[in-house]
Amino acid sequence: NATDGLSGFFNWNTPFVFDPENPSTLYTGSQRLFKSEDDGQNWESISEILVNTNNPTGNLTFGSITTIDVSIQDTDVIYVGTDDGNIWVSQDKGQSFENISDGIPQRWITAIAHDPWLPSGVYVTVSGFRFGESESHVFYSDNYGKDWIPIAASLPDVPVNDIVIDDLLDRVVYVASDVGVFMTENNGRDWNLLGTDLPVVPIIDIDFDSQSRRLAAASFGRGMYYYDLPLMVSTQNIVSKDITLYPNPANDLLNVKIDQEIEELILYDTHGRSVKTNQNSSTMNIADLEVGQYFIKVKTNNH
Repeated sequence: NATDGLSGFFNWNTPFVFDPENPSTLYTGSQRLFKSEDDGQNWESISEILVNTNNPTGNLTFGSITTIDVSIQDTDVIYVGTDDGNIWVSQDKGQSFENISDGIPQRWITAIAHDPWLPSGVYVTVSGFRFGESESHVFYSDNYGKDWIPIAASLPDVPVNDIVIDDLLDRVVYVASDVGVFMTENNGRDWNLLGTDLPVVPIIDIDFDSQSRRLAAASFGRGMYYYDLPLMVSTQNIVSKDITLYPNPANDLLNVKIDQEIEELILYDTHGRSVKTNQNSSTMNIADLEVGQYFIKVKTNNH
């Protein structure tokens, strides 16, 4: 019985989240956030009550945590959302929490997801589930939720139930809605329906495996589906406005050309793990790496 230390009213869709750096550490929540450091055998409360106690109007029982997110970039950063429209952030691993709900409609917080490309970035999806309202809401913040920008203008006016951020392709985001799965390649400026074979029923949950590039979707009453996402691969030298990477593919040496002094080159595998780092060099020796697809981060003094 892995409930020792838990108390309070739990949502019908109670979240359980692992610490990305330590799978023995878990988080869940009722009205408070709970933490376990022994695989869920024992729990302790690490927050005060994070929901409203004055019971604003709605057609269902509410007042519990619905979503939790721990940043893979900095596991001290924890986000919590509730079914009564509260969003909280802790930047000290749960020692203190700040309410960051200003600018978000007082609706059911269906999902929170940190931005894997920006430590201070975070996405939120909101549903009108408790009020029977159908407007879609997706918001983004680049400063830990101090300011929110709506990014769902071109989505259908239906509830958004989940969100996944692509950790290999910058600004690519997927959302689950009541009429299917949608994706954006420009951080919400434009959205497009993903795939053609999903039934037109609510998609309640989506999940993504970086290694296989497979996106799974769970529907309400019509089964589960998956979509194999493309990985943008080129056989041409990579050239953008400011940077050139060559050759591509590379077998032994990878060269980076940029009109700034390079401070660091970091190479990642498709799991998002750092596999090689060079300091103050425009060339990286990759002869010892396994054949595969890799991603590089180039750091200069201001980029």
